[in-house]
Amino acid sequence: MEEQYNRVPRTLPVLHMSNVVMFPYLLMPLVVSDEESRQVIDYALSQDKTMAFFLDKDKSSPNDLGLNEIGCAVTILRMLRNHDGSISLLLQGTSRIRLQRAVQREPFIIVDVESIPEPADDDTEVRAYK
Repeated sequence: MEEQYNRVPRTLPVLHMSNVVMFPYLLMPLVVSDEESRQVIDYALSQDKTMAFFLDKDKSSPNDLGLNEIGCAVTILRMLRNHDGSISLLLQGTSRIRLQRAVQREPFIIVDVESIPEPADDDTEVRAYK
């Protein structure tokens, strides 16, 4: 997984949700239907299929993005456009990331991120979960 940590781009489009948290190594099916999320997915597919996934929080100021500082870089493994306009995804978390700054706010958010390295752990049980 170390090589995935090294491959996380510095600038990523943001897919943000109010009730979903993503973690490294986790596989998650997700269906999105809002226009902003569809644009983020199209952009990510045109690049390297990687997005920044953040949990929403309350905006404390008008300039605040309304995102938690820590999120997860995710890769789109599978994508299906449904007849109703929604998009079904299979995502995999690759690395924890820290929000640095917004690069773009419209029509969707693009941010600079910093990868957070995982602590080295030689525990056999922990390695088995990976």
